[in-house]
Amino acid sequence: MAQDHHRLRNGKEIRAFRSFDRESDLLRKMANLSIIFAGTAELHRALRQARRAARAGERGYDPARHAALLRLASGSTARNQREQRHGATNVG
Repeated sequence: MAQDHHRLRNGKEIRAFRSFDRESDLLRKMANLSIIFAGTAELHRALRQARRAARAGERGYDPARHAALLRLASGSTARNQREQRHGATNVG
Protein backbone atom coordinates (compact mmCIF):
# COMPACT_ATOMS: atom_id res chain seq x y z
CA MET A 1 0.00 0.00 0.00
CA ALA A 2 1.45 3.36 -1.02
CA GLN A 3 1.02 6.61 0.81
CA ASP A 4 0.96 10.07 -0.79
CA HIS A 5 1.12 13.45 0.90
CA HIS A 6 -0.61 16.39 -0.74
CA ARG A 7 -0.23 19.99 0.36
CA LEU A 8 -3.39 22.04 0.02
CA ARG A 9 -3.52 25.72 -0.93
CA ASN A 10 -4.16 26.71 2.67
CA GLY A 11 -0.89 25.07 3.71
CA LYS A 12 -2.45 22.05 5.37
CA GLU A 13 -1.45 18.58 4.34
CA ILE A 14 -3.63 15.58 3.64
CA ARG A 15 -2.65 11.94 3.28
CA ALA A 16 -3.97 9.63 0.64
CA PHE A 17 -3.60 5.86 0.66
CA ARG A 18 -3.88 3.63 -2.37
CA SER A 19 -3.70 -0.11 -2.54
CA PHE A 20 -2.53 -0.29 -6.15
CA ASP A 21 0.31 0.91 -8.28
CA ARG A 22 0.00 4.42 -9.77
CA GLU A 23 1.16 3.27 -13.21
CA SER A 24 -1.33 0.39 -13.36
CA ASP A 25 -4.10 2.81 -12.36
CA LEU A 26 -3.10 5.15 -15.20
CA LEU A 27 -3.00 2.31 -17.73
CA ARG A 28 -6.42 1.09 -16.60
CA LYS A 29 -7.89 4.58 -16.88
CA MET A 30 -6.26 5.08 -20.29
CA ALA A 31 -7.82 1.87 -21.57
CA ASN A 32 -11.26 2.95 -20.37
CA LEU A 33 -10.93 6.52 -21.63
CA SER A 34 -9.66 5.43 -25.05
CA ILE A 35 -12.96 3.64 -25.56
CA ILE A 36 -15.02 6.61 -24.41
CA PHE A 37 -13.07 9.29 -26.29
CA ALA A 38 -12.52 7.78 -29.72
CA GLY A 39 -12.23 11.17 -31.46
CA THR A 40 -9.60 13.74 -30.66
CA ALA A 41 -12.19 16.54 -30.36
CA GLU A 42 -13.94 14.79 -27.46
CA LEU A 43 -10.60 13.93 -25.89
CA HIS A 44 -9.40 17.53 -25.99
CA ARG A 45 -12.74 18.75 -24.61
CA ALA A 46 -12.39 16.36 -21.66
CA LEU A 47 -8.81 17.51 -21.15
CA ARG A 48 -9.89 21.16 -21.04
CA GLN A 49 -12.56 20.26 -18.46
CA ALA A 50 -9.95 18.44 -16.35
CA ARG A 51 -7.62 21.46 -16.50
CA ARG A 52 -10.43 23.78 -15.41
CA ALA A 53 -11.33 21.45 -12.55
CA ALA A 54 -7.69 21.28 -11.43
CA ARG A 55 -7.28 25.07 -11.47
CA ALA A 56 -10.57 25.63 -9.65
CA GLY A 57 -9.82 22.95 -7.05
CA GLU A 58 -13.14 21.26 -7.73
CA ARG A 59 -14.17 18.51 -5.38
CA GLY A 60 -14.57 15.77 -8.01
CA TYR A 61 -11.20 16.38 -9.66
CA ASP A 62 -9.35 13.12 -10.38
CA PRO A 63 -5.60 13.63 -10.96
CA ALA A 64 -5.17 10.07 -12.27
CA ARG A 65 -7.89 10.64 -14.87
CA HIS A 66 -6.26 13.94 -15.83
CA ALA A 67 -2.89 12.21 -16.28
CA ALA A 68 -4.50 9.46 -18.37
CA LEU A 69 -6.18 12.08 -20.57
CA LEU A 70 -2.82 13.85 -21.02
CA ARG A 71 -1.15 10.61 -22.07
CA LEU A 72 -3.95 9.75 -24.47
CA ALA A 73 -3.87 13.25 -25.97
CA SER A 74 -0.10 13.19 -26.44
CA GLY A 75 -0.31 9.75 -28.04
CA SER A 76 -3.10 10.75 -30.37
CA THR A 77 -1.30 13.95 -31.32
CA ALA A 78 1.90 12.09 -32.12
CA ARG A 79 -0.07 9.48 -34.08
CA ASN A 80 -1.88 12.19 -36.07
CA GLN A 81 1.40 13.95 -36.88
CA ARG A 82 2.95 10.67 -38.10
CA GLU A 83 -0.07 9.97 -40.29
CA GLN A 84 0.04 13.46 -41.79
CA ARG A 85 3.77 13.22 -42.43
CA HIS A 86 3.70 9.75 -43.98
CA GLY A 87 0.15 9.67 -45.24
CA ALA A 88 -2.48 7.24 -44.00
CA THR A 89 -1.18 3.81 -44.98
CA ASN A 90 -4.13 1.69 -43.97
CA VAL A 91 -4.16 -0.89 -46.70
CA GLY A 92 -6.46 -3.70 -45.91
